[in-house]
Parts: sequence; C-alpha cells; structure tokens
Amino acid sequence: MKKVIWSEIDGYMKKIKQIIDSEIKEIKNLNKDDCEIDEILYSFIKRKVLTYLEKKTTLTKIFTSHTKKFIERSIIAIYLLRSDNPPLQTKICEIAGFTANIQVKEIREHLGIPLPLQEYKKLVDDSINRVRQCIKCRKMLNYDKFSIRKDGNLRWECNECRNISNIVNFWRKKIKIAKFITLKTKEGINVSEFLNILNQRKKCDIRIKCFNCNVGINLLPALQFHHTQRHLKVKGADWNKLRSNPLDTIIRSLDQQECILLCANCHVMRTATFFNQNKNAIFTEKITEYTWQIRGKIKRWIRKKKIIEELYNSRCTKCQKVSIDKHPVLHFHHLDPSKKKTNFSTDLRDITDIKRIKKLLIEEDCTCLCSNCHATENAEIFKKYRHKIIQQY
Repeated sequence: MKKVIWSEIDGYMKKIKQIIDSEIKEIKNLNKDDCEIDEILYSFIKRKVLTYLEKKTTLTKIFTSHTKKFIERSIIAIYLLRSDNPPLQTKICEIAGFTANIQVKEIREHLGIPLPLQEYKKLVDDSINRVRQCIKCRKMLNYDKFSIRKDGNLRWECNECRNISNIVNFWRKKIKIAKFITLKTKEGINVSEFLNILNQRKKCDIRIKCFNCNVGINLLPALQFHHTQRHLKVKGADWNKLRSNPLDTIIRSLDQQECILLCANCHVMRTATFFNQNKNAIFTEKITEYTWQIRGKIKRWIRKKKIIEELYNSRCTKCQKVSIDKHPVLHFHHLDPSKKKTNFSTDLRDITDIKRIKKLLIEEDCTCLCSNCHATENAEIFKKYRHKIIQQY
C-alpha cells in the first residue's frame, strides 16, 4: 500500500513542482533564520500535497491504513529526493523525521531515483576479501557477481540488478517508440523533432493507446506496431528483430515503414484475412459451395469455435470481454508451463476429433485467453517490475 502513496504523491508533485518552487523562493527571501524558514517550507509542502490527497476518494483506505504523520514524512522525503541538489539520505531522514534510512531507501528504489554521488562513498568495498556492496540491492557480494567496465574497473551495480535495469530500460524504450508513433499519427511530428524533445528532456504528455480502442500503457506487452502499407514493410525489420538496436535506429525504421500502434487484439483482427473473408461460412457452417482446400481451412476454424464454446463459455476467461465473434483473437494458454507438451496452433489444428482435442486441453491445464491477456500473462518480467517501467510515463 505504501507504493500507492508514494506514486500518488510523486505524480502530483511533478504537476505542481513549478508552483512549489516559485513559492519556496519567496519563503527563502523572508528575513528569518534557517530553522524558521525550514519549518515554514516543509509545512507549506505538506499542506499543499495533503489537501490534494484528502480530496481523492480512492485514497480514503490509504489514509485509514497509514497514519497521517507517515504520509507527511513521505511527502517531505519525496520532495527532497526530487530536488535539483538532493541532500544525503541521512539528512533527508533527519528533516522528514524518519527513524530509519530504510524508509527513504524504499521510496528511492520505488520511484527509480538514483543515489547522489556522496552515497557512493558510503558503499563497502573490501579488496582483501574480494567483496563489495551493490549500490542497488545493498547486498555484500563477491567480485565475480559484478561485471567489468570498459575502463577495467568493477561496476557498483551487481549483475542481477543490472539485468533488471536492462529489462526495465528495454520496456521504457518501447514506451518512447509508442509515444513517437502516437504523436506522428495525431500531430504529424517527424523523427528529428521527437529526438530533440528526448535529448532536451522535455515533457511529452500524451496518452499512449491503441489506434482502434482504449487499450493503453497498462497493457504495454499487448501493444504492437502495425504496418498500414504492406509494400513498405521491410523483411526482418519488425519489432522483435529491431528491439536490440539503438532507439533512433528503431524510430527511423518504423517511421519509414508507416506503422501505427495497435493492441494485439486489434492487430490480429486486422491481419486475419482468411477469417474476415469467410466469417459467414465459419459461423453458419455452410461450406458445400467451397473448394476442398478452402473447406479444410474453414473446418479448422469451426472446430476451434466449438471447443471454445463448449469448454470456455465462448469468451476469454480472464477479461471476459472478448467473445467468440472475434474468433482469431482467442488462444489456448497453459496455466502450468511444465504441463505443456503440445503446440495447439501447429500440432492439433488438423486433428478432426474434437473430443481428443478437448481431452488434451484439459490434461495440459489450458484456458482460453484473448491476445491482449495472453501477451500480458506471458510477460512475467513486465508484471514483476511494472511499477518501475511505467512510473515516469
């Protein structure tokens, strides 16, 4: 629950930072001693943010589960951490009234605020026993748990924390690309203008969402880049191949290929050409007029439709929003990956015995998910570090 408080306070402070900073300048110009100014300063910050938080009806449970004093201290700590010259962690604890460093550390880690340079001096590095302290997790680890920089020195970040940072940065890269695609579609921004915004670290407040529906950043793994002009699509230049490249390379490539942002459900429906052309035949099951090759393909869709109707009540079992009408969007998902023995999209689609397929689905503990839910469910790392990935956007 603490994380909700910190995110809420931090989000509001970003909005009113300029107002707070300008009023703080006026407070500092008062002819009073430092202690008095500090008292006026922090009471002003607390009052400003608490008034906003108390108006938010969704946060009433938070106020009952945590003391007001704790929230006041968090407000001060977050403001100090976000300031241009953040004081030392011990100083923040002293000003905010926290009893332990761990509380400020938790806030810092959750909001993704790096340590000031002074904090590096406090880290333990024992060259005799070949152990040092990781700057992120603060664990004492052997030297072999740290990678080596180009200059030959060991990193202060252990390999595990570094891998987490790389994963978080990968998803943030996707967010930036999604922002560019959204801005290009809505406002006609070009690549150089967008890169200038990033380089100058300007705020770019735009809602990232699917071009067709309201699926947004909360389902980031389900957001995909769709080529509107198929003739412009370059072989080997899709997201899965491009994602390891530098950001500007990916943006330029997707810009040339005329891409828009779609969620997985909308993307599948747009590209399911055979299903869209033969939709009536699949649902009415009148296929006598078709050639034997097309009849075989239609029968596959009919079998899949019957299995989903009989086993999964004709819809996605997770969101309950997508029904059998959007047939291509529905997939069979293994709840327990260790039981997976069959790939249904390739191994079972030509089996004509529906009872046999249903038996296998039950044995392998499968459920029915739409493409959006399936993509999100499979993105284990995104789910684990979601707050770190989307907190700044």
